[in-house]
Amino acid sequence: MKKMMKHIFIGVLILTWVACQHEEIPPITHVFMNNITIEPSYTSAVITCDVASSITVEKYIVHLSKVPDFSNSQQYILNQLVAGSFSDTISGLEDDMTYYVRYGIYNSWSAIEFDTVSVFKTLKGSIPTVSTSKVDMVTLNSAIVYGQVVEDGGFPITEYGFCYSTSPSPTIEDVKLICENSVISFSYNIVNLQEGTKYYIRSYAQNEKGITYGEELCFSTKVRTYHNGYEYVDLGLSVKWATCNVGANTPEEYGGYYAWGEIETKSTYDWTTHKYYDSTTNTFLKYNDYWHQGGVNDNKTKLDSSDDVAHINWGGSWRMPDEDEAYELQNKCTLVFCTQNGVHGYRITSRINGCSIFVPASGRKVGEQQEEVGNEAYLWSATRIQQKSEYALYVKVSSPYLLVSFTDRCYGFSVRPVCP
Repeated sequence: MKKMMKHIFIGVLILTWVACQHEEIPPITHVFMNNITIEPSYTSAVITCDVASSITVEKYIVHLSKVPDFSNSQQYILNQLVAGSFSDTISGLEDDMTYYVRYGIYNSWSAIEFDTVSVFKTLKGSIPTVSTSKVDMVTLNSAIVYGQVVEDGGFPITEYGFCYSTSPSPTIEDVKLICENSVISFSYNIVNLQEGTKYYIRSYAQNEKGITYGEELCFSTKVRTYHNGYEYVDLGLSVKWATCNVGANTPEEYGGYYAWGEIETKSTYDWTTHKYYDSTTNTFLKYNDYWHQGGVNDNKTKLDSSDDVAHINWGGSWRMPDEDEAYELQNKCTLVFCTQNGVHGYRITSRINGCSIFVPASGRKVGEQQEEVGNEAYLWSATRIQQKSEYALYVKVSSPYLLVSFTDRCYGFSVRPVCP
């Protein structure tokens, strides 16, 4: 009897457990799929759907197939945005391809597959569209070229840049320059070009569909120009500027240091050693205004050719720049600190035509001391300050910009000649 009661008790427990389990399975009374939207792109599609159901929907499944019978379908689980709303981007699709879509919902208790079928077609991709914008800042052996990707063709750009040659219609099989800046608008500073040479250049861009080229542009590098045996650069200003200082043989050499109005270098640069100053009477012997006591009152504010070290050393039409030409250099050029052949200095670049000159950071000499070497450069002009006999104008070459100023004309500065 006890054994029978034990079996009855166990049987009641099993029936109770089964009944409880049965009560936990909610009846499905309705399922509605609303607002199904498919937004196709080239290789992806955004699928969104709202589901109203008497059961809790845990997964929303879509089946994608290239054929109507779904024999090769792939299954994707959409992300749930909020309760009853599901959306996701399906990636890895083929462009210009028709896809068929079926839907299903799942939870812990059941699964429902719907007969509803949607059809969409991905966009047709293509090779990119690219433009060669312009070539700028052309010098003896360099130039800056600009390009732009107009359309990516629906696929990521895998490589872009420029190609150039001395023959028309260059391709990436010629010289290829790969850019790594903005893929929308990009540029490249081309160096090591041959002077006096005509080049053809095109932009290019590539995606998985192929490669395309932009418009072809051509440019010619500058040719070295000389006056009386000394090289100059045309910055597009009123005068040409020499490529090196007086006393130098290359742009990187400092050259000599000269007091204003003197044509020889020396060891000490102060008033006691100045050619046109009498330190015993504190009077000026030349380039002096009338209201200074004693001395020679000639009222001259610009150097004579005989006192112009650029003209004396280089001859021809070479001379030191005047006040207007100094201000022109200041106002129409930009300044960048750089190193050229291991020498610290400044690249002075014209805003007019992009040509440039290099000025080494030669510093200055005050008394017997050499100052600011490697940091700044000081270039004399041929102009003295009116009513200030002791001061002459100079161009200070120092970051972040050029500056025309004045100081005692007894100091030792560099001289950069100009010619017409």
